Amino acid sequence: MKGLPVNEKERLAKVRGWFLINGITQRELAKELGISPARMGKILKGYYPTEAALQLLRHKGMPEDLLPKTAGKGGRDEVIKEEREQG
Repeated sequence: MKGLPVNEKERLAKVRGWFLINGITQRELAKELGISPARMGKILKGYYPTEAALQLLRHKGMPEDLLPKTAGKGGRDEVIKEEREQG
């Protein structure tokens, strides 16, 4: 996770922990969405998460604070920029 701000690294670590606790894998989510596991990984990191992916994660019970940020205001690029400016 080189290059990601600490808060984003912490969020992704919590996502991995949530997956383990709930017995969910990135591969299973990707299969349900009909996308590659690599694409699912990018979505989880906040690279253009689709509404379908966000809905699936919510359906699985992922807490809102662990969901990837969507593009636009408050999106991943903006969050990273703000975190770098702060720290």
